[in-house]
Amino acid sequence: FDTSNVTKFVQMFYKCSGLTSLDLSNFDTSSATNLATMFGNCYSLTSLDLSNFNTSNVTKLYQMFHRCSGLTSLDLSSFDTSNVTDITFMFAECTNLVSLNVSSWDVSSIPNTTNSNYSPFKDCTSLMSLKVKSGTYNWWYQELTKAGIQSNVTITEV
Repeated sequence: FDTSNVTKFVQMFYKCSGLTSLDLSNFDTSSATNLATMFGNCYSLTSLDLSNFNTSNVTKLYQMFHRCSGLTSLDLSSFDTSNVTDITFMFAECTNLVSLNVSSWDVSSIPNTTNSNYSPFKDCTSLMSLKVKSGTYNWWYQELTKAGIQSNVTITEV
């Protein structure tokens, strides 16, 4: 399954409600620019390996994990977000997500959401641990505040 020339993975696994585990560590995303809603509404997904995703050309990550309520932990520390401009609703309604690692993320090109209706963490009510890149604490704190969950989450700069 050659995905080396695919630029849009929009809704690729959307509504795969029976999917519980997915190892995409060998998935070629080097040409990808848009991963929006890639796993949206994958309610039963509990395990996901994206450790080798090449996201250096990606600009859109909005709703990528929207309503992935089965996920409790997600490590996206390998993501290169230097070109990303949109993470709206990225983790919205991931109601069981407890820990998230985005410790390599460059957020300098990602504007803060304008209000709580667009927060990447909307209804992400179980989040307790967020690992972020050193120097980005305030950016992430603003996003958690818009979702109203800032007092529940421990942000650790790495």
